[in-house]
Amino acid sequence: MNEFDMRMKERARREDCPIPEGFDRRMDAALEQLPQTAPRRGRRFYRIVAAAAVLCVLATAAGAVGAALRQTRVHFFQDEEELLAAMEEDKS
Repeated sequence: MNEFDMRMKERARREDCPIPEGFDRRMDAALEQLPQTAPRRGRRFYRIVAAAAVLCVLATAAGAVGAALRQTRVHFFQDEEELLAAMEEDKS
């Protein structure tokens, strides 16, 4: 609890705040008039589903990119000897 919270609690303890006559009755009546709704699923469920969908799309895209890169690889040299020979030619 920070200093502000402590000051507010102390101030609330010191101040006299009388509750108006009939407040409880009016509050109960107002609460009874509210429509009864079934508990809804929170947004958390939808966020989890959306995150799972995004991960599926990213995994599929990464797999497709990896496959495309493997197929389009260019081989300039058949083995290390050809590479070394080309490097020697380049030096001269």
